[in-house]
Amino acid sequence: MVEIVQRLHRAADLSAMVVSGDGPFFSAGGDLKEFSATVDLEALVFNLATTLHRAMDLFARLDESPIGAVQGNTPAASVSPVAGFDLALVAHTATFTMG
Repeated sequence: MVEIVQRLHRAADLSAMVVSGDGPFFSAGGDLKEFSATVDLEALVFNLATTLHRAMDLFARLDESPIGAVQGNTPAASVSPVAGFDLALVAHTATFTMG
């Protein structure tokens, strides 16, 4: 996600931004195989949180107002970005889960 937002910062012709998921989810959540295979869960969670916070910081620094189009499941760490959008259009099918 950080790489995508960095590209948005470099896009001279960006005038609007809508963030949406592809398919039935706004975000599919973490990679369960990565979680189960990791030896150092604390380091993995720290790295994921650091990356998410970096992406959110870059979103906040964009001149354009991010708009979220939220459908389907929006799990755990994906809730924060939705809360940070200037506007979130949420389908009646959307669900937000924290665990």
